[in-house]
Amino acid sequence: MRDALIQNSSMILPIRITQTIRTQEVEKSQDFGLTDEEIVQRKRILYELEEFIKDTVYEDAELNLFGSSYNGFGLKTSDMDISLTFRSNSSGKKLKFPDIVKQLAEVLQKHNGVCKIQAIPTSKIPIVKFKHERSGLTCDISLYNRLAQRNSNLLETYSRVDPRVKVLGYAFKKFIEACDIGDAARWGLSSYAYILMLIHYLQQCRPPVLPVLQEVWFFIFLESSGHRGFKTIESRITSLMLSFSCKL
Repeated sequence: MRDALIQNSSMILPIRITQTIRTQEVEKSQDFGLTDEEIVQRKRILYELEEFIKDTVYEDAELNLFGSSYNGFGLKTSDMDISLTFRSNSSGKKLKFPDIVKQLAEVLQKHNGVCKIQAIPTSKIPIVKFKHERSGLTCDISLYNRLAQRNSNLLETYSRVDPRVKVLGYAFKKFIEACDIGDAARWGLSSYAYILMLIHYLQQCRPPVLPVLQEVWFFIFLESSGHRGFKTIESRITSLMLSFSCKL
């Protein structure tokens, strides 16, 4: 009986994913993903916020997007995750992040285009949360979140390797949303973790859909340095690249 239950439960997940994909017609990725216009809109909001902060409190402030708004897997409902850094301090060392978050929240109260401003200085990563009124987007500003920026760059690169990657990413995120298993605060996983799992699967399936970019960069390094092992690595990477034409 127990084995039968395990076998049946292992079949439920693929069936539900398939039903979700068919129901939502995710092959029309424009129905879920950010359009070029929406990406431009988010960049415009970012620029306006940066100019406001520079004019009012921190003249050397710099804002950068990360997360779903930048990594190629953003949905129309995705929040704007923003990293604040200062050109005069490249590392962020000796800065009191909680105090900066409080001051930033006070300054944003003077901004006519945002509302529902909330400073959370005591969290593991101090942030300011607010809503952009014109677009209705929820925004979070954290400080020196450079690791997240690099991770977002990596995912964005993977999303451009093969058009099917984005479609699968949208499908997976909609499925996670439908099943309510994407809240890390309630013992779920973040959408970032799920996308990493998807990328790993696409790298390991046979034939693979995605390369391991770390190996690609290593191959480029070997080529530029004239390393003796170049041909072996070249054959391995070339074989991986040729497999992109396979269908899921």
